[in-house]
Amino acid sequence: MAFYFVLFSSLALSAYGYTVPEQFLEYYNELEGNLGNKMALNPAKEQLTECIEMRGEPGVYQVSSAGQQMACGIFLVGPVDAQVEIDFLTFDVDCKDGGIVGVLDGWEQNGAVFPDAEDMGQDGVRHLTYCGHNRPKHVFRSTGNMALVQYRLPGAATGFIIRVTFPTNPRPCNIVSALPEGKFTLRNYGLKVNCSVMAMYPERLTFTYVNVGVNEALKAGSHAISALKPSGKCSAGSKEDVVEIRGGGAIELKRTSVFKKYCGFHPFTRESHNVLCGATIVRLVSSGKYDNMVNVELAEPLEESLSDMEMDKISTC
Repeated sequence: MAFYFVLFSSLALSAYGYTVPEQFLEYYNELEGNLGNKMALNPAKEQLTECIEMRGEPGVYQVSSAGQQMACGIFLVGPVDAQVEIDFLTFDVDCKDGGIVGVLDGWEQNGAVFPDAEDMGQDGVRHLTYCGHNRPKHVFRSTGNMALVQYRLPGAATGFIIRVTFPTNPRPCNIVSALPEGKFTLRNYGLKVNCSVMAMYPERLTFTYVNVGVNEALKAGSHAISALKPSGKCSAGSKEDVVEIRGGGAIELKRTSVFKKYCGFHPFTRESHNVLCGATIVRLVSSGKYDNMVNVELAEPLEESLSDMEMDKISTC
């Protein structure tokens, strides 16, 4: 059955009042102590009963239908240095009844998708859809630390069971921050790829290391104590390589604004910027000419620190 995944997610889910952020906020506190837990040798099977579920632990999850037309989703997020692996253990979803299950490499929220298509590269499969009575034999593995299982089960006595694991990602690139605080590294390893970390919160961003668009010879001869500069002051040869601060009301790039761009070599910086938006994204854009790397810390903006901060270091949506 040919069924375009993003069309399924944006049309079917929005038609049933599919809203995500409130559900995320309720579950984030539970995630804090659970991210990165190792699966037991014989994990207990968990029956998922809510239409919108979010899980940050490896395990076996069962979804059963009560004969409803509603489209639902399971948001999966692992540690920042992990991928998400999904293996269907059982599967019975009747195509004739309009049943369908889709798996997305990324997250979708009200029609907006993260990571952006242009940042995904050409390797692998972005989305897969299934229906029928045979178990899908393909084991789905995401490129980042997030994945989404969406489903519609109108037929009675239908459903599926999945096993979710979080194998280590040797080169993490696109990351969802499940919590409002954390330390993250974005690196392109000399490749022509764009990497991002996204949080569905207002954030105070503090850059602690910036190495973007600079060759090794320049770094070796630099004392590297200058202030972090906007990209317009960077050398012409490195203008393709920048780190962007973005924010917006949705998680998709085209629905966010670029507030700042930086580049250069600044290993001792403590540059901070506040993004007061529903979604905050730090994006490393790389031409493939340099081995770029950025370390950034995310934290909740503090009201007292905002009052003392320069206005050009605060961005609002």
